[in-house]
Amino acid sequence: MIKWGVIGLGNMGQKFANSIKETDNAKLVAISSLNSEKLKTFKNNFQIDKKFVFNNYNDLVECDEIDAVYIATLNNTHLDLIKMCAENKKNILCEKPMSLNIEEAKVAANHIKKFNIIFYEAIAYTSHTQTKNFINLINEKSIGKIHSVHSTFGFKVKKINPKSRIFNKSLGGGAILDIGSYPLSFLNLICKNNENIEFKSAKGSFSITDIDDSAEAN
Repeated sequence: MIKWGVIGLGNMGQKFANSIKETDNAKLVAISSLNSEKLKTFKNNFQIDKKFVFNNYNDLVECDEIDAVYIATLNNTHLDLIKMCAENKKNILCEKPMSLNIEEAKVAANHIKKFNIIFYEAIAYTSHTQTKNFINLINEKSIGKIHSVHSTFGFKVKKINPKSRIFNKSLGGGAILDIGSYPLSFLNLICKNNENIEFKSAKGSFSITDIDDSAEAN
């Protein structure tokens, strides 16, 4: 039985907590948020013992009653929380993206390796059965050799609140950090043994809040 703690009680934290209820090998034990109202609501909805309800993140990761932590906070907080969890020997499931840039990713990876913990970036489709079957077909060369990959992913933003975190650069907003991980992770899955991938060009556009609202790489 894996005993979980959740940091960040927004939409994804809620979905994760509901999902745990559908399993027989995991239990939600502890929660942490800087928002007292969310803490109260979450505690009541998921019957969390009050001694495992924390209004700061450090107390949760130091809790001896949990084995793993789900990080569901804003993108710009992920690196510090990964380091904090690793230093306290807590295995991690972190919402994508794990970091804001390659430098942060290297720091996170070094911490994960140094403290010998299990780390997963929460990109759900990678664990779907159809994805695994497709990768097996490629590895078995059942559908031939890969010559090129064309992948697109996006959504309309006109109806999204302009104050949303996806439009805020300081919070790690923008198209690449929000959804770029989907096509890029897929490329990595199917071409991870191919050393002949060529990067030719990149382009994109920026919004009035200075975040990338579109991006393209070839």
